[in-house]
Amino acid sequence: MFISTLGMALTPKQVFIAVFVALAAIIIISTIVSRENGSHSNTEQKSDTAINKAFTAETVEIKTRNGVIQGVKEWTARYSREFYSFRGIPYAEPPILELRFKDPVAVRPWYGKRGGKMPPPCPQYSIQAFMKGNIQIIGQEDCLYLNVYTPMPSTSDLPVMVFIHGGGFIFGNPDNLGGAPKFLLTKDIVLVSIQYRLGTLGFLSTEDSVLPGNLGLKDQNLALRWIQENIRDFGGNPKKVTLFGHSAGAASVHLHLMSPYSAGLFQQAILQSGQALAPFAVRSDHKVTVEQIRDILNCPEADSIAFLSCLQSVPFENITYSALKLQKFSRYPFYMLPRVDGDFLPDHPAVLLKQGRYQKVSLMSGHTVNEGAATAISILKNNELKTALANNFEVVGPVICGIEAEKSAAQLANRIFYHYMDDIEALDDNDAGLVEYVSGVRKHKQNKITPLQTISESFYNRGHDDVLLIHARDSLTYGNKIFMYEFEHRGKRAFIDAFHPDHGSPCKCFFLQYMFA
Repeated sequence: MFISTLGMALTPKQVFIAVFVALAAIIIISTIVSRENGSHSNTEQKSDTAINKAFTAETVEIKTRNGVIQGVKEWTARYSREFYSFRGIPYAEPPILELRFKDPVAVRPWYGKRGGKMPPPCPQYSIQAFMKGNIQIIGQEDCLYLNVYTPMPSTSDLPVMVFIHGGGFIFGNPDNLGGAPKFLLTKDIVLVSIQYRLGTLGFLSTEDSVLPGNLGLKDQNLALRWIQENIRDFGGNPKKVTLFGHSAGAASVHLHLMSPYSAGLFQQAILQSGQALAPFAVRSDHKVTVEQIRDILNCPEADSIAFLSCLQSVPFENITYSALKLQKFSRYPFYMLPRVDGDFLPDHPAVLLKQGRYQKVSLMSGHTVNEGAATAISILKNNELKTALANNFEVVGPVICGIEAEKSAAQLANRIFYHYMDDIEALDDNDAGLVEYVSGVRKHKQNKITPLQTISESFYNRGHDDVLLIHARDSLTYGNKIFMYEFEHRGKRAFIDAFHPDHGSPCKCFFLQYMFA
């Protein structure tokens, strides 16, 4: 693992850089701890659970401008640290009925107590079921909640870290972190994780004022505004906010840097395995998608107002499922993405970056060595998809590499195939060598690169260095600090072990284990 610094040093007044240094230390320390002690043992996890049962009986309450929020005191045995969890805090009115496909509305004050348990995820398909070849819609529309974790709910002045989960803008939720983020809370910070609308419900657009899109980003923005107004009640400083996310969450963070509506809502940013130039960050052909969704949902061919009326009458499960029916190859392409609407996102991210039209905050960005490992294995374990990958890359390649809109997409796909993957092997579905092949352990033809790196470079690494260089260039003028990292350590137990217990390498999901476990 390495962390490098780009640009000039900060001026003395720019003191918020301490949080970035702290996060770097977290990464380094956690790696050392893992090498010496390995991952949590079953005994330690059981001990944590038993002790939590004793401590979570103590409830706490915080009065905010909206009403009373209930939480619990928790304890982690591994780190000998107590903290307070406030889960399921509403920041917006439920986006249901006439509010479906509308900009989020700030939550109204309530009587009684709210919070206390993890909220349901926003509607999405179950990734676990999908990986097994099944379709299952989970979640509820009433999902615009956030969770706050703090070591001391008082008048403290602690830095705040706000986490936006990933999932291609179509799945994911903070609960995927495995409960309370115990390791981060060994530091004196206040941590907030947020939920936002996903898929069709969060990003469908008719490209006009009726359904402009970007609802998921607007949800995130409203959550950031809630934090500005309320986080002091939880011991946090609203002027020391670091916004961070992974994958699509990182792309979201980067897009907030470019939105005038998010200016001043955070002072630092961390991009983990994603940025605004990634092919899963922005899409332009929403009108084409609307016509396809209209047909799938049997909505009449009429104007946008009539289409919206139809959408508001259809069960949310049908709307969520409609996005899946558009995908051509495995989970690709991602149709339901943010768009340049000329308002929340004024122009294409490449243009905004080139022109310097973004917030000049201190920034950390990076990725893991083997981004996309889980995705590559899931494709190669499916014989039908593997055959398509090997024999029909002119059609499949542009989809999984995010270049289908290019005029010479087929030619580009052929060049990609012969550079990366013309030695793809016909491995048995249960062959442990599959993981070796994807992770680069098994040797390939000289000068050839693995299928994993096709996905890594096209989806996660492409544009990353260019983005950082642009930010570093501007930092010479504005004095904000720029950091770049690469995570390469693989512990004893990793996410990729779900595919085979004896092989694997660092992937983006594994990086989160070190931050939140």
